[in-house]
Amino acid sequence: MTSRFEDKGFSLAYRDTGPADAQTLVFVHAMSFHQDIWQDVISRLPDGLRIVSYDQRGHGESDIPALPYSLDDYADDAIRLLDYLEVQGCHLVGISFGGLVAQRVAELRPDLVERLVLSNTATKIGVLEDWMEGAAVARTEGFCRKKIEDSFQHLFSPTFCQSSPRYEELVARRLLLSVEGYVGCCQAIGHADLSNSNVASRPAQPALVIGTDNDIVTPRDIVEELAAYLPNGQFRLIRGAGHLPCVDKPKEFADLLVSFLDL
Repeated sequence: MTSRFEDKGFSLAYRDTGPADAQTLVFVHAMSFHQDIWQDVISRLPDGLRIVSYDQRGHGESDIPALPYSLDDYADDAIRLLDYLEVQGCHLVGISFGGLVAQRVAELRPDLVERLVLSNTATKIGVLEDWMEGAAVARTEGFCRKKIEDSFQHLFSPTFCQSSPRYEELVARRLLLSVEGYVGCCQAIGHADLSNSNVASRPAQPALVIGTDNDIVTPRDIVEELAAYLPNGQFRLIRGAGHLPCVDKPKEFADLLVSFLDL
């Protein structure tokens, strides 16, 4: 069941299931998607866990506050939601842009995060000029099925695009994404840079960093660099997946979570 958390004049859609005193996993989705991208991972986790997921601002069923957005805005959304839900010491799982958000939450509020799982992400993703160009194109042309299907070729494996029953569902949901939500996310990602030469300022939580062998958005070498950058990072590879292995290879993703988090 989806609930709503309202604060600062807008609301976030979220789900919170399981015992309040159980180990808590919090899932942060990728840009242009929604919390349901985690469903095939969550369904494979052991019973008895507390599971929190939510739609980031401008995505899914959450509201679209006025632009511009920054990475700290997204991190603050997560922090306010977790404080509202009285979550502490969670296992924070973020993928792609959600991985940037998770890193920033771990920096700003280390009391909230016991362990990190960062998938197909980095301290900086892409360059500002490309993100601003993408925002401008979205504003002038909007979204169409062909553009979305073309983008999915870069996000998912050929096997998923050709045969997964979830493919059509994700295309349909992607068509519903608001242009303003997309533009705001482009603004945040384009300006985000979490690299810090001071090791003591980097997230110190034990961190599982997951990469894939078919990701052209955050290639394996960039994700491995993130694992080396974090003081307590370890890298694991999922083969045969694109940029979003939680969708492409949910069993393999869930197995890594279970092992790393001792679930």
